[in-house]
Amino acid sequence: MRIKGHEPHYTHLAFYDGGLAPQGTPCVLVKGGARFGGYNPKTGKVAPFRNIVSSEARTEDYLDNLTAAVEAGLADPQTFFVDFFADYVEVVAFASRVRALTGWVNERHYHALRQVLCGGEEDCATYAAIANRVHERYEELTLKASRRGRQKA
Repeated sequence: MRIKGHEPHYTHLAFYDGGLAPQGTPCVLVKGGARFGGYNPKTGKVAPFRNIVSSEARTEDYLDNLTAAVEAGLADPQTFFVDFFADYVEVVAFASRVRALTGWVNERHYHALRQVLCGGEEDCATYAAIANRVHERYEELTLKASRRGRQKA
């Protein structure tokens, strides 16, 4: 018996669908950009995510938004957390939301997060692994920055 091989398909980002999520509801990050931060494709700028805990945006909206910014070339692995998160509380809130996701990791999310988190394949294979890598990478960069600060003093 023969089976047809896998045919890769370009995954849709709700972020680009005129600000509409798959269910047809407005994407909170697009319509509330000033309040919640994120990537603005019209200006080509990123404002750090904030109010993640109180936001009614879906976790997928955050991942799509982040992915769009990475694909636009606006993410530097060395400044990722400063560029995308207002503070450590937002990093933890983002990681908690990501950890709660189940199912397959969207391949565009996988490639974007792997690029900014400098991880191996296993670091971005599941949403739980992504959440773990977010914490690890934040700690790595924080430690590196504190060492630099001590060297300057």
